[in-house]
Amino acid sequence: MDFLRLKNYRCFEDTGNIPIKPLTLLVGSNSSGKSSFLKFFPLLKQSMSKKKRGLFLWTGHYVDFKDFQNILRKTRQESPQNPTTMEISFTLKNIQAIRRMRTRKTVIDKTQLTLVLSQEQEDEHYDKLDELVIKLPDQSITCIFNNDIATIKIGNLTSDNINEHIKFSMTNGLLPRFRFIKGNRMGEESNACIERLTAILEKYNHTTKTSANFFSYSLYTEIAPTKEQLKRMFLDKLGAKIQENDLNEVFDLLYFYNLNNIIDTINVNMFKLVDNIIYIGPLRKATERYYRFQNLAVDEIEPDGSNLAMFLYNLSQEKRTSLNNWISSIFDFKIDVKSDGGHVELNVIEKEKVEQNLIDVGFGYTQILPILVNVWKSLSMDTLHMTRDKELWEKDEHIIAIEQPELHLHPRMQAKLGLLLARVINEADKLQEDFRFIIETHSETLLNKIGELIALKEIKEDNVNVVLFNAKKEEMENEIELADYSEDGFLTNWPINFFAEDVD
Repeated sequence: MDFLRLKNYRCFEDTGNIPIKPLTLLVGSNSSGKSSFLKFFPLLKQSMSKKKRGLFLWTGHYVDFKDFQNILRKTRQESPQNPTTMEISFTLKNIQAIRRMRTRKTVIDKTQLTLVLSQEQEDEHYDKLDELVIKLPDQSITCIFNNDIATIKIGNLTSDNINEHIKFSMTNGLLPRFRFIKGNRMGEESNACIERLTAILEKYNHTTKTSANFFSYSLYTEIAPTKEQLKRMFLDKLGAKIQENDLNEVFDLLYFYNLNNIIDTINVNMFKLVDNIIYIGPLRKATERYYRFQNLAVDEIEPDGSNLAMFLYNLSQEKRTSLNNWISSIFDFKIDVKSDGGHVELNVIEKEKVEQNLIDVGFGYTQILPILVNVWKSLSMDTLHMTRDKELWEKDEHIIAIEQPELHLHPRMQAKLGLLLARVINEADKLQEDFRFIIETHSETLLNKIGELIALKEIKEDNVNVVLFNAKKEEMENEIELADYSEDGFLTNWPINFFAEDVD
């Protein structure tokens, strides 16, 4: 996900395109919208894989926004006309094409999605999808939804042009699927498109066999073809040079015919993305001296770290050693997991100190440990390394969204957290994995450490951006401003005395 843009979402009229870089730091005053922006990612995660009445599950396991009405931006009293729609835009990169739910090796370089939502007429607590825009590298698709009827425009072709009735239904993915109806025929693919494609091919003296070969080649090998590919298809399969007007029509018709496969491709890739979203809340659960043993397989750590003990207990000794080596390389402590009867105990082994129960070594360890274990898990357990069959290997995106990781941490440990982030980004780059940290923070120490690491060439300045919320309060032009680091580690477009006290 290269960028995210939110309109009429919570306090935002329009965030503009916010770049999501390997390290995106969200800063600003309290109640400026940092958490609302960050929580879009766990909202997306909890909304997938579930049948819903609308598009998003506003109240769920990760975040509680109550309902759609509560999340729709409210204007100030002097502007009583409240917005009626919300708009969400983001990009997906290098998504693997899907045909009839079978993975193909073809990859769509970049796909931009825009979703326009409004309140459901029957119940204002629910959202409904009004409009969907899919921008592919060589084509744009616009879908307008009204009750269960869809109107679709692809290039210069509309659903009215092909004289077909189109219905849609929501899925447990993000996007709906379509049913094409003409007369007594109804299916997931447009028969009207095939009729028009066949009529065009007749102009080039095709036979039934060459027509079948053409469709097989064009529709099953390229889910989002380019016009140049179509020209080659005509030459290869029909031995003819296609006219420009026919090329444009065939181009639009193939995308129309492939619409549900494009939807499946986006939905399947979205499932992969949200699987790799980790959300860590602002307050991690206080440590207990002992945890009661539970015979549960734990493959995900809760946002508050409440099941961390059982996650660590379920790790093999080899993985625990790997985790401890990784943590101690920066933070100078290790974790020991002990079990006694029906209880599990977490102990901390600090350098040159006696081993102690986690509850006896300060609250900071309780707050930092779920972050460290989650990051290690993403890097060591959730990635598909190049040592496997390269034909099966693909680059996945991992998004780790953390609220206020600096809570209860000494400035020295906050600085070490910055060092950890830089190391993970560099290590992920070597593994050809795509890691994106989105961090809401008030820590001047963390921002300064990142600048220092950039100056020392420990992290590239292009891999980091700082998003300043409520920037107008700092006498800047917009509510949200972007700040970057120079190659010397200095923040540019940064308000003077941003972290200074403002007390009358």
